[in-house]
This record gives sequence, C-alpha cells and structure tokens, in this order.
Amino acid sequence: MIRVGITDDHQMVLAGLQQMLNDYPHIKVSGVYTNGTQLLQALQQEVPDVLLLDLQLPDIKGEELATT
Repeated sequence: MIRVGITDDHQMVLAGLQQMLNDYPHIKVSGVYTNGTQLLQALQQEVPDVLLLDLQLPDIKGEELATT
C-alpha cells in the first residue's frame, strides 16, 4: 500500500486528486491538508510515502516545506 499525502490550498484540486487516487487499490490517501501548518502538524503523527505538495501555499511556501 502506498500512502499519499496531498497539500494544496484549492479545494477543487484536493477533491480531484483524491478522487483520481481513490481509483487505485494500491494507493491510500493518508491525509489532505490546505496549508503548510496543517501539514507539519500531521507529519508529527504520520509520514506518507509520497507527498503531493503545492509550492504556493498561503502560509509557508512549498520550497521551505520540501527542505524541512
């Protein structure tokens, strides 16, 4: 099972990615986050295998998050 986290501040993008990934039985969306702060808090509990990360988030830029 591949655990995927999604971080984006646009609900339409989040919903579309979730719907697309749910079609694959070997992929589980482990978390959906709308900003960098939510992502960092969630990563303290569970780290996904793959993170889809928007680079232009409202609070913390994706470039900063990617190096954390």
